[in-house]
Amino acid sequence: MRHVGKTGIIFSPVTGDWSIAAERVAGVPLLTRILISAERAGVHRVIVCAGEAASRLRDLVAKRPPQCRIEWIGTSADELGQALGQDGTSPCFFIRASTVLNPAALTELRAAFHPGVTAVVPSGQGPETPVALRIPEVAAGQERLSAQVPLSGTAVCLDLTSTTAEAAAAILYRALGKSTDSWLIHWSRRLLFPVMRAVLETPLTPNQLTLLGFLIGLGAIGCLWQGNYPWTVAGAALFVVAYLTDLLDGMLARLKLQESQWGRWMDYALDNLVHLGIFAGIVRAVYLRKPDETVLILGALIIAGAVISGCIAAVHMIQSKGPVNRLLAQLMHRDFSVILLLAALLNRLEWFLWAAAIGINLFWPFILYLLIRDKRIATGMRVEHPGLSGAGGKEG
Repeated sequence: MRHVGKTGIIFSPVTGDWSIAAERVAGVPLLTRILISAERAGVHRVIVCAGEAASRLRDLVAKRPPQCRIEWIGTSADELGQALGQDGTSPCFFIRASTVLNPAALTELRAAFHPGVTAVVPSGQGPETPVALRIPEVAAGQERLSAQVPLSGTAVCLDLTSTTAEAAAAILYRALGKSTDSWLIHWSRRLLFPVMRAVLETPLTPNQLTLLGFLIGLGAIGCLWQGNYPWTVAGAALFVVAYLTDLLDGMLARLKLQESQWGRWMDYALDNLVHLGIFAGIVRAVYLRKPDETVLILGALIIAGAVISGCIAAVHMIQSKGPVNRLLAQLMHRDFSVILLLAALLNRLEWFLWAAAIGINLFWPFILYLLIRDKRIATGMRVEHPGLSGAGGKEG
């Protein structure tokens, strides 16, 4: 089953007009979106049955080439059979060039495939489904057993010939939600939709948005540093804007398929620098109003807790799965920016100071305990099953 969906076959739209493959959906040409989505879903080889349209489509793809291998052939079944060769017995993705999809759609189809069927298709798409995972070489007349799979809310699969690019972009946007999102992030996404629609039409990149959010965060720190009521409210409000900008850069990266390891680390590092500055600004603002050593002690506890939490999260960022990382993703949001704004409006920053000092120093020991526990469990399993330690070296 490890060869399921490793090959993708792109064929013409229902209309036969390949020009639709160049139409931009959420800032990305449709064919480019298909190829990059397929690559991120684990497709290693893509066969494009474009015929005479291949020359202009090559130029389109060359502007942002994916890492997977691309082969351009004609439109006949014989040419496809020759190109597939031995791969003709393995399930392949068949994707119309007019399909709007994301990696999650292909991943869910692959997960649903089993030896009892010859094809897996999204449910509700009808006979002209834009995507199918099926075995290419099925004898004529042989009964085809298709499994219809209901896709989750994070998976997108639709044909652009039956909708508009703007409507398709809206569907892709709504599918950006993650299971670790808080209710505040969920509603913020809805409020930010008009902003994202405008940003998509600009050359702005996710990394540039990250830098913009960092600069807004620095402005928030500068305001908090002034210490008086109007400036602290302004600083807290700016920090909320920085929080929303931070949401936008991640959404833009996923919509335009521009996620990168560099962007992830840059976002993480700049966010934590802003957090430290915000905490220091809050301590200064409270201390200016109430010069008490308790304030400085609370500030030291917050800064120490923030540094330790950041280091723990950084060490484990390389792990993309696991219950501890899922918990970190749920807890390390900037939702506290809204609480800070409320405290500033009520002129009660000291309340936020106490809550942050206690909360962050309960957070990092708990996470550290979970990580140590999981490591001990994993070590115990390796000792109990020593033969598994080298199982990941190569495929059998």
